[in-house]
Amino acid sequence: MQIEKNTLLFFVALEIQLAIIMGTSFSEPSPRYNHFSTSVGSELFIIGDSMASELDMDVHSFNQSAKSWEIRAMRGKSPPGLHHGGCITSGHNIYLYGGTDGSRCQDSLYQLDTDSLTWSQLPSGPVKKAGCRMVTYEDKLFLFGGYGYSSSQQPGMVESFKNSWYHGWTDELHQFDLQEGEGV
Repeated sequence: MQIEKNTLLFFVALEIQLAIIMGTSFSEPSPRYNHFSTSVGSELFIIGDSMASELDMDVHSFNQSAKSWEIRAMRGKSPPGLHHGGCITSGHNIYLYGGTDGSRCQDSLYQLDTDSLTWSQLPSGPVKKAGCRMVTYEDKLFLFGGYGYSSSQQPGMVESFKNSWYHGWTDELHQFDLQEGEGV
């Protein structure tokens, strides 16, 4: 199958199918990688851009019904330019955790309320890391793996990565209570 430039590919995990959305009318986001992406309802959100000369945290959304892209104007203090972080949706909120600014891993947790288009910074997480994956269950956010410091600074480290900016891969599982705003 040949895919035309500017064709949006959308993966529906529950139906396990790949759909090509044709005939879109949009001002596409610039090429990017290591950005944050998730969906809320029928909207696909793309956040950040590590291809630009300076990292940005612009928010683009794709409306599947209208088949159109929009750059969203946000309220609140947006996260600093990050990439390689975790991203998950819970209800109408998008959560971003950690990532790197290119020189240091972060432990920040941000919430984007997609109803009000408002960013909020939540209490920092338990450990600085990037490349982690997240899942939500009930009112809990679980954070697994990634690279950065482990909680004890030693277990989970890969020897050859000790002196690099990401300090090694970890296999830790951390839990964050979204109601209480506390990490474990």
